[in-house]
Amino acid sequence: MYCPKCHAERPETGRFCSNCGTELVPFGRSAKKYHWPVVLLSVLCIVCAALLVVLTVYLVGGEWGFLPFAEDQELTAVENVGAQTETSSGTEDGTAALPDTTEDAGQDASGKPEETDETLTGEEETTANSGDDLECDIPESGTLEYGGHTYYVFDGSVGVTSWEEAQLYCEQRGGYLAVINDQEENDALHEYACGGRHTCAFFGYSDSISEDVWEWVDGDSSSYENWGVNALGEQQPNSDSHKEDYAEFSYEDGTWNDSEFGYDTTRFICEWNTVRSEES
Repeated sequence: MYCPKCHAERPETGRFCSNCGTELVPFGRSAKKYHWPVVLLSVLCIVCAALLVVLTVYLVGGEWGFLPFAEDQELTAVENVGAQTETSSGTEDGTAALPDTTEDAGQDASGKPEETDETLTGEEETTANSGDDLECDIPESGTLEYGGHTYYVFDGSVGVTSWEEAQLYCEQRGGYLAVINDQEENDALHEYACGGRHTCAFFGYSDSISEDVWEWVDGDSSSYENWGVNALGEQQPNSDSHKEDYAEFSYEDGTWNDSEFGYDTTRFICEWNTVRSEES
């Protein structure tokens, strides 16, 4: 028999250890029952020690520079120091060297700003936006020439799906959405674009920026308005929905309605400040 506490061998006839009083157990059962925790604890200690060694080598090795990532860090640090040295070196007299911004600032050799589209202000900017400085792309046929201006009706087949896209399309062709200045021009445009039809075309009058504040695309050069009355006797514009921000020829007498672009038509009228005969 075997005492698991004092590890002494005792005669098989005894049940308890004569030294400590612990119950004796057979040799084979003692090894299985009481030795495996010691073995498991020993294995865990060895694993922890190995992990500690690996972690120590990784951290210390990175600091000493014999691991691969330490070499990358050292190269990055050298590059950063070199860049800072080059930036702070400046000129020979100690003054920091500044880049030549003359070209970026749009200046000529004399230091004066060049005349570019970015420096346009006031009346020049308004003229540029109206399409005068762009090459006019006027259709060869089907146009209306009135008062030294040219007009043409496009529709959604050109890929336009909104009033803003229609304005951009006119500008890309060197024009703008039509601006109506008086009753004679209104009648001429209505007859040309609509031919007596109901709801036929949009032009350049909108309150999309500020509700109930109607403005022409060229900056309110015209004060003319010709709003109509709908079948219910309601005076236009009535803002029947929050999207009715654009004026259109809507009634047979040439009066206008506020509507949503594309709700009843995608036709729109472009205007150019010239006629084809003057271009040629």
